[in-house]
Amino acid sequence: MKPLFATQIIQDRSFRPSRLHVVLAVVVAYFVLLGLAVTETSRPSSLGIEAEWNEDRQAWVVTSVPAFSVAGDAGVKAGDIIREVNGRPLSASDANIFQEPTSVQQITVEDPQSGLQFAADVTEREVNILAYVVISVASVLVGAVAAIWGRGPAPRALALLCFSGAIELATIPTVYRQAPWGMVIHSVTLPLTFASIAYLPLVFPVQRRIRIGGRIIPVWIVPCTAAPTAAALIIGGVLSPSWFPTIQPWVYAYYAACLLGGSFALLHNWWFRRQGREGTQLRIVTLGSLLSLMPFILFSMLPRMVLGRDLVRPEISTLSLVLIPASFAYAILRYQIMDLRLYIRRGVVYSTLVALITGAYALLLFAATLFVKDQTGASSIVAVAIMSASLRPRRGSPAPCGAAPDRPAVRPAQLRLPPATPGVQPAHERHPRSG
Repeated sequence: MKPLFATQIIQDRSFRPSRLHVVLAVVVAYFVLLGLAVTETSRPSSLGIEAEWNEDRQAWVVTSVPAFSVAGDAGVKAGDIIREVNGRPLSASDANIFQEPTSVQQITVEDPQSGLQFAADVTEREVNILAYVVISVASVLVGAVAAIWGRGPAPRALALLCFSGAIELATIPTVYRQAPWGMVIHSVTLPLTFASIAYLPLVFPVQRRIRIGGRIIPVWIVPCTAAPTAAALIIGGVLSPSWFPTIQPWVYAYYAACLLGGSFALLHNWWFRRQGREGTQLRIVTLGSLLSLMPFILFSMLPRMVLGRDLVRPEISTLSLVLIPASFAYAILRYQIMDLRLYIRRGVVYSTLVALITGAYALLLFAATLFVKDQTGASSIVAVAIMSASLRPRRGSPAPCGAAPDRPAVRPAQLRLPPATPGVQPAHERHPRSG
């Protein structure tokens, strides 16, 4: 009787029990947080603002805005004049409406300096929990594969990116509901995810050195830089929200530096290794990573840094993040990236690839539907075009995992008969056909 698969893993010398224990602990913690986040979605979201009546302006004025909230993302700040709440104007006797946080679903405010009016609506910022669960679960699976089967700093960096990103995506729905534990986890995992994006290209495909002023800095310092940013977010975003406007520009500058540095390193690695199998691996990873980050950078992060609000809601721009685990999973299964040699059957490989492609298509179709907002099928055309361009097969691509490499066609050997023996009559002459 063959031993169980789990027993084989523990008994195999190539696996370390301590590594398995760490991965199992992270996966269990992730699913616990995911369950808490799904339970938290039963509560309605809220703007979370506080206001007081101003006698001079004869209007309600915003006094406090949570750091992580729909109102804060929309650009509402302390000192703005409230013109309407839930579609109707307010008077001095409407103080009870701000006593229940969930009662304020839509607010229209006016900037006292510019006179510009804009609105913040909770219902428009509801997170699609199913899409976030799909992306985060895919990230956890890729991170577990890299952590268990990988060797060296590159798989560990990939696992760190996938695990931190998955936990961040799982806890986002709790942030807009002002859950304290969700905001603390968000303050830690978001800087760690950005730092991991900058750290991964420094150790893959080869480990590089950072030179500053003639001194060599170890690359593991890069993910450690997330610690002060996380501490600042916890202090200024959770404990003392009034400090958040002061630290917000520095936090956004840190995010931008991580994204730009990671993107430049990815392009640099691919540019100097464009040939062979390693070049194919880098092309897939670079294309998937850049395509996943560009919508969030161009339509959410940069406009928020410059204009103070998003051009495209993060709930839409972050859906493209599915391309990061999808591209790495595709590279692992087909090209054995980072020497992650998974000895599994070819049917499992192609079934997994089909599942990844189907999931990516579904999310792209959802995002295209939100962008196009029509019923004529244009969203399907957009999604199919993106998938076709990104997954189009190319000549000279290496064979999939477990498949035999291409070989030149061999002509069948010609049948050669042995020479006739003298004095022996051939069989067809000894027994001629009748008729």
